[in-house]
Amino acid sequence: MEGLMGDFFRLIIENWYFSLPAALFLMFAARYVEHIAFAVIGFVIGINFVFPLLSNIEFLKSYLANENVKVITLVATGVLTAVVLYVLYRYIVFLAALVTVTFVAYYVINFLVSSFNLQGVQYMNWITLGLSVFIGLLAGLTAYRKEKEFARILSVVVGAAIFSVLVLFYLSGLFGVEFKPESLFANKTMVFFYVSLFLLFLFLSAWLTFRKKSYQKTSS
Repeated sequence: MEGLMGDFFRLIIENWYFSLPAALFLMFAARYVEHIAFAVIGFVIGINFVFPLLSNIEFLKSYLANENVKVITLVATGVLTAVVLYVLYRYIVFLAALVTVTFVAYYVINFLVSSFNLQGVQYMNWITLGLSVFIGLLAGLTAYRKEKEFARILSVVVGAAIFSVLVLFYLSGLFGVEFKPESLFANKTMVFFYVSLFLLFLFLSAWLTFRKKSYQKTSS
C-alpha cells in the first residue's frame, strides 16, 4: 500500500499542471458544484492510475513514445475516467453502502440469534438474510440521498491529500531537501511534515466548505 501511494504521489508531482488545479478545485470549489467533484476525482484517477496501466501495454508503448501522443492520451484517459465516475458515482455510493451494511447487519443479527438461542426458529436463516438486506437497502438509499454531503467530504480529503504532496515537494526544493515520493513513508520526518500539511489543508478546506452552509442555517 505504501509503495502504491508513493507511486501515486510521484505521478501527481510529474503531472502537477493537472494535479494542482484539480486539488484547488476539490478543496475550495466543490461546495458550489458537488456533482462535478466526482468528475474531477475521476480525472485525477485517470491520469495517475489508469494511464500508467495503459502505458504498460506492449502495443501502446511505441505510440506513447511520441510526447504529443502521450499528452493527448493522458488527457483523454483522464476525461473518460471522469465521465465514467461522474455517471456512475451515485450507484457506486449506493452499492458500497448496501453491500457493506448488509454484511455487517448479517453478522450482527447472526450473533444475536446465537446469543439468544433462536437458531431453531422456523425460517430463521431466511429471516436473518431478509432483515440484513432490508437494513442494507435503507443504508444504501440514505447514502444515495446524501450524495452531496458525501461528495463534499470526499472532495476536501482528496484535494488536501494532493495539495499537501505538491506543497511538500515545493518546500523541499526551496530548502534544498531531497524529496523522493516513492519512499515518502520510509522517511519519518517527511511523513510528519506531510501529515501536518494534510491536516492543516484539510481543516482549512473543510472549514470553508461547511462554514457557509452552517451560517445559512443559523440565519434562516
